[in-house]
Amino acid sequence: MFAHVLKSQSAPLISALQAISREKEMQPYLNQLATILGTVNASYAQQILQQATTLYSCQYNQSITCSPSSQYMFEQCIEYEQACGLDVPTWFELNHTKAHNRDIAKLIAYFESL
Repeated sequence: MFAHVLKSQSAPLISALQAISREKEMQPYLNQLATILGTVNASYAQQILQQATTLYSCQYNQSITCSPSSQYMFEQCIEYEQACGLDVPTWFELNHTKAHNRDIAKLIAYFESL
């Protein structure tokens, strides 16, 4: 299912994978992604998956899911005042470590290989 959604080139649909990734039935898939990331921490793998799907969605539908007024950035702005007015790529660059962004890039590369 993930591969079909990723290939849809629909930013809102790709972003919706965040909610689906929280379902218990997705655990085997999360385990696979954790292996790709080289971690046994399922929470971290889920967090990276959620962020990677958000960033991956940026390339479709004129980046509506990644603009400063997107749902994701709205939630970040509520939690972190310094996120207000930023788009997703800028927020990730300023808010995450290089290692964290590398893990996001690993999953995006995996998505692109599907």
